[in-house]
Amino acid sequence: MPDWENTFSTWTKRASDTEEEQCVNAETAIRKAIKASSELTNLDISVFAQGSWAANTNVRRDSDVDVCICFEETVGLGLPPGRTMEEYGYRGAAPISSREFRARVGRALVSYFGQDDVTPGSKAYTIRDNTYRVHADAVPTILYRNYNFSPTIEGVALDPDGGKRIVNYPKQALANGIAKNNATNRYYKRAVRIMKRTRNYLRERGDESVKFAPSFQIESLVYNVDNSVFMLPSWTETIRQLIIAAHSIAVGPSSPVEVNHIKPLFGDHSQWTREHAQAFLVAAWNKLGFA
Repeated sequence: MPDWENTFSTWTKRASDTEEEQCVNAETAIRKAIKASSELTNLDISVFAQGSWAANTNVRRDSDVDVCICFEETVGLGLPPGRTMEEYGYRGAAPISSREFRARVGRALVSYFGQDDVTPGSKAYTIRDNTYRVHADAVPTILYRNYNFSPTIEGVALDPDGGKRIVNYPKQALANGIAKNNATNRYYKRAVRIMKRTRNYLRERGDESVKFAPSFQIESLVYNVDNSVFMLPSWTETIRQLIIAAHSIAVGPSSPVEVNHIKPLFGDHSQWTREHAQAFLVAAWNKLGFA
């Protein structure tokens, strides 16, 4: 039987220094591609990392970079029922549509990286990895203001091909993850890495329960676990109790949230269901020898 305590301790580690450097290189290259584009020069754009690398929950040999390219002059709105955009001071057409902005970003990336290294997807442009950089996703978005909250909260919106608008709150997710990590003596993010490595461990062994187990959803599920669970004396006991607590959350009737603490973890907006979460946790419990 594996020595899980030592294995878990190893699994807490973030990406290696080499991988970290390649992640930085990927983000830097995308920034340079946007800056070099004549079509984007005069637009108000912010470029920032999001996802596991930005949150410092990426794991060794499984690192990539997710970079948000946000156009802040075209604004998506979340309005209370019965209210209009004019009431909030928005009049006239947007400078360019989100789809036109996305097309310009695509041309900028192809111009910089070359056609063979850029693959368009329904939501993002994938930049192929090489010896200098890791695989990266460049996500064109627009600024999103949600007036259903007081004070108003800001996120980003993207319009995927053939689908409904997706709204995310990456900056809130980053801040909340840091706060949770600080509140647990920095054990929260280590535990997230262990659960992601457990997902990879199951996947490598052909376990169907992790066929669809996205990193952000796993991270969000762990985020909903009470802080006290992360403070137990060993990693073996921590992961045992974490799986128990997470399974109770997945079964219900609680209403878990994403790390951003704004969107629900389960719902019509997400393909990851309570059943997906339960299947992953049961498989992890059994494979780790807790049964």
